[in-house]
Amino acid sequence: MVSVSEAEVDSVERTLEQGRGMPALEPLEKGVLSAVARPRALPSGLFAGSHTLQELAERARRLELDADLTSAGVDASLALKLEDPSAAEQVSHALGDLRDALQSSPGRLAKFAARVKVTNAAEFVTLHFELGRDELSELVNCRGSACAW
Repeated sequence: MVSVSEAEVDSVERTLEQGRGMPALEPLEKGVLSAVARPRALPSGLFAGSHTLQELAERARRLELDADLTSAGVDASLALKLEDPSAAEQVSHALGDLRDALQSSPGRLAKFAARVKVTNAAEFVTLHFELGRDELSELVNCRGSACAW
């Protein structure tokens, strides 16, 4: 039970429902880019086009991203921390199935999907992938109907 005055309702709501007010997350100092976020605190409009991504964001406790530049391009990992190991295993299987389905599609996306590694350990699910220099350049410059991905 929580008791608050009317003046504090907004801040209590942010703390209880949106996870704001929790201790700050600190990303690992790894690679050229390291980021960490609480998926529940991300703007809901970010996932507006996908009910599945909305559900995943609600179940995930933490999202970690790290990327490093290599002579070949970019080497990156995206990890999700879920509420328990069984949830992580379910998400891992679903992401593996999605990767397998994408491998049968035409074009660069299939080649990229073939290189994505999905692993899980305890409550974490990790996607590890590499992008070559040409792929990274094309992805960064991808706009509208001219995007070949």
